[in-house]
Amino acid sequence: MQLKSVLLRTFLLMVSVSVGMIGAKTLSSKDVIAVEPSHVIDIHVTDPGAVKEATFQLKSNVSYPVNVIGVALPCSCMEISPIPVSIEPKGSVEMTLKIHLADLRIDPAALRRGEIAETIQVYTEYSDVAPILAIRLVDDV
Repeated sequence: MQLKSVLLRTFLLMVSVSVGMIGAKTLSSKDVIAVEPSHVIDIHVTDPGAVKEATFQLKSNVSYPVNVIGVALPCSCMEISPIPVSIEPKGSVEMTLKIHLADLRIDPAALRRGEIAETIQVYTEYSDVAPILAIRLVDDV
């Protein structure tokens, strides 16, 4: 009889936890963090052998700290720092993107049209991964 009672209480606890989780909101990276001033970074290609740098802000949209734990870069020719980094509630942090143009595979036709060349995905501890930063190459020649 005691075993039945314990099993019934365990089952009811599991059901109430499951129902509570169904109503919980799952946040995407776009809900948690934003890129400022824009999610598109223009990289002006003047010297194909140059290393280009661009800075941007990651801004927290939530009232708790957000830890950026990694990024998915499209090639080894790019690096972002600082990673990992913690963003204070409703705060922001400056990030630096470096692109080694000599190692970047560039489609000359896309370059002339100024199309989005690559996207970078940002991982936080609270959310799914979402592409939030786009790299556009601009031909200055």
